[in-house]
Amino acid sequence: LNVGLQREVVAGGDPVVGMVVHRIGRTTGRSVGTVDQTCANFVVYDEGFDTGRMFLCQSRATYASASGDSGGPVVEVLSDGTLVARGIHWR
Repeated sequence: LNVGLQREVVAGGDPVVGMVVHRIGRTTGRSVGTVDQTCANFVVYDEGFDTGRMFLCQSRATYASASGDSGGPVVEVLSDGTLVARGIHWR
């Protein structure tokens, strides 16, 4: 899948609110969004029903995604084109 980001990831770190990130997924390719929450807790739903489980201290961004995109990298693209790993997408 060619999404225009075929570069080496040279660093990693936690995202911060306001950071622009790129999500790369199998279904939708590349999507760009802004981190709007960090270290937030999310209830896990399965087909609309609360499973009684929570994902703790997760970050959230405003990019679009679809089924099949989970597990893809979330990266920040620096001004020199360098990629910094910021997370793994889950939906």
